[in-house]
Amino acid sequence: MNSTTALSKVIDYRNFPKGLVFHSDYCSSETRKYLLFNKIRKGNCWNKAVTEFFFGSLKREMEYNYFYKF
Repeated sequence: MNSTTALSKVIDYRNFPKGLVFHSDYCSSETRKYLLFNKIRKGNCWNKAVTEFFFGSLKREMEYNYFYKF
């Protein structure tokens, strides 16, 4: 199963609302072609700054085998 098929199955199974935001590293060219990108407005580099900072910090903590319990 490739990543595009897996993503399609998850979206169909979970019945996500229209306009779902999917966050990934976009490693697969098939996945990049499959996803629809938001081209309505000009990009702003600060749009996801808080989210990127949080997940970047979380990944760094996980690298040192230290996990937060939420």
